[in-house]
Amino acid sequence: MVIEYPLVPNLTSQSITETVVVTIGYGGAFIGLLFLYYYRLKLRRGVGLNALLVIAGVSILIVSFLLLETLRTLKRAP
Repeated sequence: MVIEYPLVPNLTSQSITETVVVTIGYGGAFIGLLFLYYYRLKLRRGVGLNALLVIAGVSILIVSFLLLETLRTLKRAP
């Protein structure tokens, strides 16, 4: 029997390692979205910094979602 619980950053239903990984994943997703938001603000910046914000934001967002999905898949494995 597999008991599945949501990926939430708490210490009651999962180990410390899983809590740290989930917190890093959600934090990375937040930082990625924050970089993309700063790109959309249209502040006076150089073209290189705009490109860096987009690349960093999208890549951090993708990596954090992959991290969370990998953890969810590992938890479902028998």
